[in-house]
Amino acid sequence: MSSEYLMDFTGLSHSLGARHFSFSQENAGFASVSIDSRNVEKNALFVALTGSTDDGHNHVQAAFRAGAASKPRRANTLPSRSK
Repeated sequence: MSSEYLMDFTGLSHSLGARHFSFSQENAGFASVSIDSRNVEKNALFVALTGSTDDGHNHVQAAFRAGAASKPRRANTLPSRSK
């Protein structure tokens, strides 16, 4: 992982107990975190939130066009874990 990143996606996944992040091998980490697609910087992790007036998931493509490296998938699209 490059020193320009805050954390790599594998480390984030393990920290959160998550298994599913969409990212390319070229972008193995993220340099910042944003919840606003208008403020995404290159190699940012874009976290799409659903609010009372807007749904950030509607702005994922804009975030990627602005340079986002990845976004977590919606929780309701993940397969359930077997224990």
